[in-house]
Amino acid sequence: MENINYDDSLKAFREELIKINEKSNDNFEKQLSYISAGSLGGSMVIIEKIFKDINSTEYKGLLIFGWVLLGGTLLLNMFSHLYASRLHNKTIKEINDNHYNFNNAVNRNKKISNFNGVTLTALLIGIAFLLFYTSYNILNMKNDKPNYQPDQTKGLPSSQPPPQPIYQPKPETGQPSSPPPPVPKPNKQ
Repeated sequence: MENINYDDSLKAFREELIKINEKSNDNFEKQLSYISAGSLGGSMVIIEKIFKDINSTEYKGLLIFGWVLLGGTLLLNMFSHLYASRLHNKTIKEINDNHYNFNNAVNRNKKISNFNGVTLTALLIGIAFLLFYTSYNILNMKNDKPNYQPDQTKGLPSSQPPPQPIYQPKPETGQPSSPPPPVPKPNKQ
C-alpha cells in the first residue's frame, strides 16, 4: 500500500471541483437557456404564422401552460446557477478551512442535480405541451381558404389563367341570340 497524502489529494480535488463547476455551469445552463428561450420565441412565431386567429384553436390551456413552463425554465435556470455556485463555494470554503466533509459535499451535489432535474423536466413538459397543441390544431384546421393561386403580378407562374369576365348582352325579345365573343388566350412566357 502506498501512503496517500490527503491534504494534497483534497487540494487537487478542490481544483478539479472548481473546473467542473465552471464547465458544468457554462454548458448545461447555457444550453438549457438557449433551448427554452428558442422554444418560447419560436413557438410564438410559428403559432402566429400558422394560426391567424388563435381563438379558433383548441386546447389553448396547453399553449399557455407550455409557455409558462418555458418561461419558468428560464427563471429556474438563473436561480439554479446562483444556487449551485453558492453550494460549490461552500464546499471550497470547507476545503480551504480544513473542515471538508465528504457527505456534505455529496448532499450538496445531489441538491444541484435535483434542481437541474426539475428545470430539465419543466423544459421537456413545456415543449411537449407546445408540440401537442400545435400538431393537434394543425391536424384539425378547417380549410376555409380557397385554393391558393399565386399572384401573377409578382411574376409567379400559375397553372390556371385568371378568369376573364365575359360580357354577353341579353337578346331583346324577338331577336335571335348571338354567340359570345371569343375569349383571348393567355400569353405563355
